[in-house]
Amino acid sequence: MTETGRSGTTPEVPRRLYRGLNHAVFGASFRRTLVGLSIVVAFLSIVAIGELFVRLLASGVSFWLLAEAVDLVRWLTIVVAVLSTFVIAVGYALFNGGVVTTYLIAVSPILSGLATRGHWALGVDATLALSCGAIAATIALYVTGYRTTGTARPSRFEGVEDGLLFTSSVTVIGMVALWRFVTTTTAEFTTITLVQPALAVTVVALGYYWYRWAAASERGS
Repeated sequence: MTETGRSGTTPEVPRRLYRGLNHAVFGASFRRTLVGLSIVVAFLSIVAIGELFVRLLASGVSFWLLAEAVDLVRWLTIVVAVLSTFVIAVGYALFNGGVVTTYLIAVSPILSGLATRGHWALGVDATLALSCGAIAATIALYVTGYRTTGTARPSRFEGVEDGLLFTSSVTVIGMVALWRFVTTTTAEFTTITLVQPALAVTVVALGYYWYRWAAASERGS
């Protein structure tokens, strides 16, 4: 038995899972959404395994293979965090749209790492994750619209209101995080300097989408 969604026929899956994830905020294609969520799960697993290894060492459990594994997972976590913040998140946004899935890819490694350590200070990594997550989510919003309607111009499609609200919310969070970091930190970071104009462009693009949505809603009423 198969079920058909926006992007065609999908494999047999539990109906509740299908209905819950077959939504524009997760992605234009259900199968590709599963790929995106698998990436998020993989990121979280890497962070969890790394934290487990560190705690084992801290508890006195020590042998050469564990020490090597900790170093490997630590480097893997760093690579994943760096790439996921922008490169992988934007890549997925272009691949399938889906503002929620895209945002989770961008922020999950950094925020889960902070959560496992119980350290919620707003450092440069968290600031970049929140800011770049908002940028990637806005790209995903446009891509979702294009894959759903066939036009690159902002347009109405099923679930667009949810996507706009979510993207607007995370953009505000990203702006606040960036403002707070810049105003409370004396050190200069090239990445922070670069992300500021990118986030400003994101705000303009998001505002334009809201304008087009409002105009289309007024014509349709």
